[in-house]
Amino acid sequence: MEQHFLARKPIALARIQWGGEPIVFASGAGFVGNPDKLRWQYETQSRDDLRLEFARKLICDKLRNSLVTLQSSLP
Repeated sequence: MEQHFLARKPIALARIQWGGEPIVFASGAGFVGNPDKLRWQYETQSRDDLRLEFARKLICDKLRNSLVTLQSSLP
């Protein structure tokens, strides 16, 4: 079986979040992830209380930032 093209190249790929932060890395050697972040994701996905807490924080942050944008954009 032929090797995947990434396995033949000495490069790694990164997926960049909208704010410029790298969020996923991959190379010919496979997936590279932060074990603590992966553990947090799995635990959060499996528990309703953690998902709601995470969503509530995101929604509050988005609303707060939207208010700042509106206040600075409108006369």
